[in-house]
Amino acid sequence: MIPTRLYGELAWLWPVLEDSTGFARTFTDKMTDLLGPEEDLARKSILHLGCGGGRYDQNLAPRFARLVGVDQSAEMLEHAAKACPTATYVQSDMRELDLDEKFDFVFIDDAMGYMLGEEDVRRALDTAVRHLRPDGRLVLALDEVGETCPRLHTPVSVAEAQDKPDGLEVVYFRSYYKPVPEDPRCLATFIFVIHQNGERRVEVDEHLTAVRHRADWRRLLEESGLLWEEKFGGEWGTQTFYRCRRS
Repeated sequence: MIPTRLYGELAWLWPVLEDSTGFARTFTDKMTDLLGPEEDLARKSILHLGCGGGRYDQNLAPRFARLVGVDQSAEMLEHAAKACPTATYVQSDMRELDLDEKFDFVFIDDAMGYMLGEEDVRRALDTAVRHLRPDGRLVLALDEVGETCPRLHTPVSVAEAQDKPDGLEVVYFRSYYKPVPEDPRCLATFIFVIHQNGERRVEVDEHLTAVRHRADWRRLLEESGLLWEEKFGGEWGTQTFYRCRRS
């Protein structure tokens, strides 16, 4: 995966930009609904591949007996450990991970978008399958798929985290550009306008991601030995969820 500034030198922005309430809580509610009743989850374990700064883990960890988060970025894991001290965190590339442990559930979200080639996707899915118990489930949650991704999309937001330091305001521009519908590559340009203690500076970060069509995801899941159920639209919003088990 291609390193980006947001997950390294600009990782200090993460807890300012992302909050565990609002969207993150709604997202984890949807995701755990796919896994079973709350009382059953309390006895189960979950592995979160590509956990980032832990925004979802804060809502996931109280629902499970054990949560292990994995990410390549040491800076992001430092934030995750502070946000979710009951979880266990491991620094590793999800394509190479081998914990010698089996889990009831494996969860992968937007980190999969940084898998630019299909071989990278297969390796990440192989890791998920390798860490699943025989009756375990994988949930793959995708923010965008080819069917819903516009050619150009430029949302703007203002940092609203509850624990944002006094004197700090951040305006966050994101520009997603996917020029060729048949090509999964999407260039994301992030611009951070940072106002701090009466001074302003601008930081720019570029990410190259892959936005695949649902047909490609179904094929890749099947090639990895997984049976899938697909959820999107309606109550699922613009996101696409796959609940998978071994075939």
